[in-house]
Amino acid sequence: MDNNRKAIVNANILTGTGAEMIRGGILLVEGDTITEVGAANVPSDYEVIDANGMTVMPGLIDAHMHFFGAMQPRMFRTYAPELGLLKSIHDAKHLLECGFTTVRECGGMNGLYMRDAAKLGLIEGVPKIIAAGHVLMPTNSGLDDPEMPVENFNYDTNRAKEFLISDGVDACLKNARRAILKGGEFIKIFMTGNYAFPHCDDETLVYTDEEIKAIVAVAENAHTYVAAHCMSDAACQQAIRCGVKSIEHTIGISEETAKLAAENGVTMTAALTFVMCEPVLNQYAFDKIVRGYKAVRKAGGVLAIGSDMNSSPLFPLGKNAWELKYLVDYCGYSALEAVTIGTKNGAIACRIEDRGTLEKGMKADIIFVNGDPSDDIGILTEEQSIRKVFLDGELIVDKDC
Repeated sequence: MDNNRKAIVNANILTGTGAEMIRGGILLVEGDTITEVGAANVPSDYEVIDANGMTVMPGLIDAHMHFFGAMQPRMFRTYAPELGLLKSIHDAKHLLECGFTTVRECGGMNGLYMRDAAKLGLIEGVPKIIAAGHVLMPTNSGLDDPEMPVENFNYDTNRAKEFLISDGVDACLKNARRAILKGGEFIKIFMTGNYAFPHCDDETLVYTDEEIKAIVAVAENAHTYVAAHCMSDAACQQAIRCGVKSIEHTIGISEETAKLAAENGVTMTAALTFVMCEPVLNQYAFDKIVRGYKAVRKAGGVLAIGSDMNSSPLFPLGKNAWELKYLVDYCGYSALEAVTIGTKNGAIACRIEDRGTLEKGMKADIIFVNGDPSDDIGILTEEQSIRKVFLDGELIVDKDC
């Protein structure tokens, strides 16, 4: 028996591709790679792992979240940055226990540090982290609070924050390059305000085409892409027109724009979890959000989890899988479609071609689930339903041992 070779038997396999469940199947893993799905028998030198009839599926992927490291009773990042980083490590371990094997950190320095620490073997038991680090936004964007000093929103004067205030083409070029220099794997920008910020609402476009195209050019030269905070159909159109490849939140998108996104290889993330936790959410905003995600489904666009959970008391990490339940409950997606959103589509949005499905040649990021998420997607919101988690073929979480 070779511990580097595993045969998962008696498994109900959801591949994440949209295919129906394979019942009573066998999954073979060698090292960190899946070698066969639905095998006829178990090779003699493989370690046998009995799934006991549980669902075996790809690890979940959240393509838009944040490691802010916030703690009660304080709301956001008012603790020392070092303490917030330690809290973020704790949060990341919890996410793995909830079945999330990959997360894309869409703005925040903790994600960069944790990603690099995991690669160096300094921390273990955390998901694969894809991190942007710095965030580019102009003056009077959604998070540029007019009641606070400008120093609070400028990395040059406040190293505890990730924001890079970028006004004009030259500043956009410089700060996009700085974001890559500091370790960003993609570039995150703000293109609208936010319904929760009255000084700069969700319909306000905050960048010119020329500024966005400058940032996109830097990303393309660095062989990466731009992810943009967009909360209106006009913003989504501007993003596509200017070469942005990942639309974040995707609020208010029309069916026509969603079709355009699909035609241009632009992925989208859904943030119903965030808005359901948001105390200032109103019926108008909720209806706008739901209408947009229904449009994406009708247009055949690639939608991924983008929970925007960030560890603050209102937006706790661990609720991320609720995104899938909300899409089923309010936006017309089937449970099986939601499984694909939480796995394959997340990998597409994160630009990782070797994860997200259980297929030959893919990395063995696998979870065991007590129940059938393709029948009841709400099972994935229950932490105790996630019984085992494999990351790169290694059993990291085992709640049945």
